[in-house]
This record gives sequence, structure tokens and C-alpha cells, in this order.
Amino acid sequence: MRSLTLLGLLAGIGAFLFINGWLPRSFHASIGDETQAVAQKMLQFLQGNSESEIDPAEAERKISQGNQLVRQSRQLLLHNTEPLTADILQILQTPGQSYRASGQYWQAPQDRSRMLIEMEVDQTHGRLLQVSNGQVIWTVRDLTPSTSLNQQTEEDEPQRMRIDRVDTQRIAEEAAQLLPPATADAPPVWEMHGGLPGLMLSLERHLDFQIIREVTIHGDLCFVLEGIWKTHEANSSGWFELTDSFLKMRPDRIRLFIRQADLFPVRYLFLKQHPERAGFYAPLAMEVTNIQHQPELDPSLFLYRPPEDQVPNDVTHEYLARLQLAGKPHDETKQ
Repeated sequence: MRSLTLLGLLAGIGAFLFINGWLPRSFHASIGDETQAVAQKMLQFLQGNSESEIDPAEAERKISQGNQLVRQSRQLLLHNTEPLTADILQILQTPGQSYRASGQYWQAPQDRSRMLIEMEVDQTHGRLLQVSNGQVIWTVRDLTPSTSLNQQTEEDEPQRMRIDRVDTQRIAEEAAQLLPPATADAPPVWEMHGGLPGLMLSLERHLDFQIIREVTIHGDLCFVLEGIWKTHEANSSGWFELTDSFLKMRPDRIRLFIRQADLFPVRYLFLKQHPERAGFYAPLAMEVTNIQHQPELDPSLFLYRPPEDQVPNDVTHEYLARLQLAGKPHDETKQ
């Protein structure tokens, strides 16, 4: 039972880490100035009306401003030209229990990233690894009895491992053929990034955000944004299908903390209505700390080769099927 619980927790984490889109290279030249401009605009916005005074038009403007900030943060992260490293802390909760996971994150230009998250539940060690080399995203979830980390015996519970592979290069090539430029934001085209850029792209794609306050985290001023599902996403479980299967933890809203100085997203709270009392609890909270820019990173960090005794699960076809659906005329998709 503990192993199943840990597998579910790892699946829940994995559902939040995968995927997403593309932007023109011409964006690079304007990043520095836009960072300050957006931050200043958001500060002015926070000094506006209280919630009780906001009419529908004002609410729409707040959503527009919040979404703009999330988009700017995502663009800066996705097109960052400096390699970076960071530590990751995650707290996972069910209504009755809490679990702690920790890990590391590496990111380099050319859409390369590596995220490793590990956790221990009783006598079982869980590991989630996601590696992107800019052409393929690998996601590895494995469970290992703690005793077998040091010594293997015949009585040890066997290791459980699942390896998923997505060929993002193939998806990009198919998208270029099937979709006109005007549909470059179609969901399958977004779903081609791993790591933190992929997470931010998913949030931007599926939720509407509003800025609700400012806070200080580790001495840094941060914008706090709260996101709710976009209207067409409210009854869809596609993005969180994996999570729903294991923990029923699809969030009702997501709270995002973006550092003002550089618009780096440093904290994520996935909130769900508590089943037994008023208010929310966080089935997943993630904080990114010790963010360090590096002169270079070892290229081998962004390479992955499955063990010889494991057969990867290539899920590229699932994304290609969605891509083909997105490329059909709207009336055909209703038939």
C-alpha cells in the first residue's frame, strides 16, 4: 500500500512537470527592458481598486494583467540564455497526511533541462527524473525498496519503473506541416517543453491569473497570483488525467509567486477545496530556491539512456493524434 501511495505521489508530481510551446527568436532583444516595464506596471496595478469595488470590466482587466505577467515570466524562463541550477522542495498532502520531496534542477539554452525529485515513504524510495535535450523528453518514475539501495537480496521487493518518451522534434515537424502559422498556439504545439518552462507554459495555457498581493520570500519581493481554470478548461481533465487517476488531486486553483526583480517563478501552490471543512489545502506545494546562474553545465546532464532491461513507453503518438485533431477544420472535429 505504501508503494502504491508513493507511486501515486510521483505520478501526481509528474503530471505537473510535462510539456509545451514555441516563440520567435526576435523576442530576445527586448527581454531586459520588458522585465522592468512589466514589473512597474504590475506594481501600479496592485495599488488600484479593492476586490469589492471591481466591476466585470475591471475584473477582465485584472485577468489580462495577471496573464500578461505569467506570460512574461514564462518567456524569460524559456528563452534564458544563461545556464542555471536550483534546488527544489516539494510538500505533498492528502487531507490526512503530508509528504516531503526534494531535488535539483538544471537548465541550459536550446531547450535543455533536467529535473530530479526524490522522496522516501517508510521503506520505499521514490524518484522522478525528467530530462529534455531539446528533441526528446524522457520522464522516469521508479520505486526502490530502501533496503535494496545498499544491498539486494532475493526477498527484496522488485524495483518498479516506468519510462515515458516524447519525441518533441517529430511533433514540431508534424506541426509545421499540419498547422498554419496562425494556429501556432494550438495545444499540441505548446506541449513540447520540459522542466520549469513546460510547467509555466501549462499554467499559462490552462488558467487565468489575477495578481492578488505582494509578499516577501527570502528577502525578495514577489507578486502573488491566483489562477482559476479558463472557461473551456473547467470541465476538462485532459491535463491532469494522470493525477486524477491516482490521487483525485486536480487543483481547484493555483497560486503562483513570481519574484519581482527578474520575474522568476519561485513558488507554486496547487490548491484544492478541503473535503471536510471550508477552505483549501495544497495537495502540492513546490518552491525553487538557491537559483544560481552558471557559466556552463556538463552537456551529459541533458542526455538519458534507458537501462537495457527496460522498454520505454513512447507516447509521442498521443500528441500526434491531438495535433492531427487540431489541424482539422472546426466542423470536422464535431462529427
